[in-house]
Amino acid sequence: MTTRGRMLLLVIALPGAAPVRAQTIAITGGTVYPASGPKISSATIVIRNGRITSIGANADVPAGATRVDATGKWITPGLIHANANAGLGIAGLNGQQEGGVQGEVNPSFNPAEGVDPAAFSIPIARTGGITGALLLPGGSFLPGQIPAVNYAGDRIEDMIVRKNAALLLDLSDNSKGAGGGSRAGTMARIRRLFNDALEYSRRKTEFLKGNIQPLSAPASEL
Repeated sequence: MTTRGRMLLLVIALPGAAPVRAQTIAITGGTVYPASGPKISSATIVIRNGRITSIGANADVPAGATRVDATGKWITPGLIHANANAGLGIAGLNGQQEGGVQGEVNPSFNPAEGVDPAAFSIPIARTGGITGALLLPGGSFLPGQIPAVNYAGDRIEDMIVRKNAALLLDLSDNSKGAGGGSRAGTMARIRRLFNDALEYSRRKTEFLKGNIQPLSAPASEL
């Protein structure tokens, strides 16, 4: 648990206490800004076994709950970083090349398998209020899949919310080379790739026998 200015960030267990999931915690006196609805002044938030069970100005504090005085602080939901790399690579160090691979067409690549739950960059992200993220693969054109993660847990399996939340397609100027130097060429190439992926999925047996036309990318990439 840390505080920054007027913001209260609940990011780790209380020192010397049981794990958060095994505790009942009551945060009192803060101003809550919920995901929807008006702010709640002098609110009490009750958390049982890692889940919020009640929020309100008149919420009861359970007997035996660990109290956190948030008077004068703001309490908000955790932020989701839409283009993060915290946790990628050994200890989260830059330059470990876990966020991307070489080549223009890599739809099967997924940076989730390069996450290190012990990376020091994860608690740094949480200290800034970021509790979830999308890990975007590095590269241009079609660099890979985007996993959605939360920054809690000691194992990759605990952190992954959805491994293949999206497929990244870069249509910026960085990808013009994939289409021969023009945006129109890049769009034409992506249409060929998707059409060939559909064709391959329908005719795998014929592909293995060499009875369909050559694909615009290796089958392992489609």
